[in-house]
Amino acid sequence: MAMVAEEERRAISERTKAALAAAKARGVKLGGRPESLKNTELGRARGAEVRRAKAAARAKDLAPVVEAIRAEDCCGAHWVCPHRPSWPGGRFPHQHHA
Repeated sequence: MAMVAEEERRAISERTKAALAAAKARGVKLGGRPESLKNTELGRARGAEVRRAKAAARAKDLAPVVEAIRAEDCCGAHWVCPHRPSWPGGRFPHQHHA
C-alpha cells in the first residue's frame, strides 16, 4: 500500500510541475504580490482614499440626524449644546439658558 501511495505522490508532483511549466510558457504570471503590497506608499494612499470615501458617505448619511439634533432645544440635546460648560468647574447638572 505504501508503494502505491508513493507512486501517486510522484505522479501528482510530475503533473503539477508540468502544468506550472506550461502556464509559465503561456506567459501566466505565477505567484508574486499585488501591486499595492509591493509599493507600501501606494497601498497606504489607496487605503486612505477608500477610508475618506467611506467617511464622506457616512457623514452624508448622518447629516440629517446631526441637523435635527442641532435644531433641538439646547437642553434637549445638552451633549451638543454650545453653551454647555466644560468639565470640571462648570455648572452641573446642565441648566437651561435663554
